[in-house]
Amino acid sequence: MARATASWLTPLVLLLAACSSSPAPESPPVVAAVDAGPSPAPSPDPTKGLPRVDDLAFVASNGEGSDGPLTRVRGVDPGGTMAGLRVELLDDAGEVVPFDGVASVDVRLPGEPAPGPFVATIQGSPSIAGVAAMVAVTPIDGFGRPTSRRIARLGALPARAPGAACDGDGFDTCGPAAACLASPLPAEPARRVCVDRALAWVGRYESAPRLVVTPRSAAQALLGRAEGPSLTDPPVGCVPEGRSGSAEALVRVHLPERVATLALGARGAAASIDTVISVLEGLDLEATPLACNDDGDEASAPAARVVLHDVGPGELIVLVDSLGAAPFAFELRAEATAR
Repeated sequence: MARATASWLTPLVLLLAACSSSPAPESPPVVAAVDAGPSPAPSPDPTKGLPRVDDLAFVASNGEGSDGPLTRVRGVDPGGTMAGLRVELLDDAGEVVPFDGVASVDVRLPGEPAPGPFVATIQGSPSIAGVAAMVAVTPIDGFGRPTSRRIARLGALPARAPGAACDGDGFDTCGPAAACLASPLPAEPARRVCVDRALAWVGRYESAPRLVVTPRSAAQALLGRAEGPSLTDPPVGCVPEGRSGSAEALVRVHLPERVATLALGARGAAASIDTVISVLEGLDLEATPLACNDDGDEASAPAARVVLHDVGPGELIVLVDSLGAAPFAFELRAEATAR
């Protein structure tokens, strides 16, 4: 999470009250109304047309890992002028709590600003949990114009029942046994509902791309895209404890014959993507992967690479994941050697 020192002003609220120590003189009766002209037009909203935050959630860690709270942000940037998000930690009274010596942190979103909606997830450090009761987020306009500040209290996401409507951007949860996916009903393609995780996993498997690898062919490459929601996570030990819920993709790797070695590597399209690769032998979500890797070696980092020995014939399921939460494009390469 990028850090930058930023100046800030404490908001001042002025309360105006009229009072008198003696009774007011009695007013004479009104005998005629005087036309004072048209009422003045209301002052224009200085933030209209500027980047804004519509939804904000400050979500506690799952309690099992080293990660701190997540801040989820959803809003609109009408003119494509948003330069980032200013994040402040607040105590129970709403006062700013300096963190690491700064009063706020400016987070730059990946990619170039573009008009339209945006969604961002900001991962906090573990030490935040004991300091902040609330978080404040303010869009940073690229031209320095004032935008609105939004505040959320630290807490849990609303839980939805199986089959209930849910928020595809992660502002609620379907629980550990379900995932928020597009409605299976043809008449409701845009609606998201809580779907049984195991059934969703089978559906994702059936629609996954297939890569055929033999020792006599050159290295095979496949371009794909990892998206949410997450249905399973790499085991702790392969990735840092507490890293979960990342975007993911499945690739079905078919081996027509037994091979001496099978090398699999996944690299994100962007240099900032730290990929994770897991190899599964079946559709059991709870099964231990045959192999899992975060960084293959110093030369290949942040790409992930695994080598399996004496495998096949048959099909392996390759899960491409990352250490971040955002969707990402990737290249998967596979190469086999003969026995």
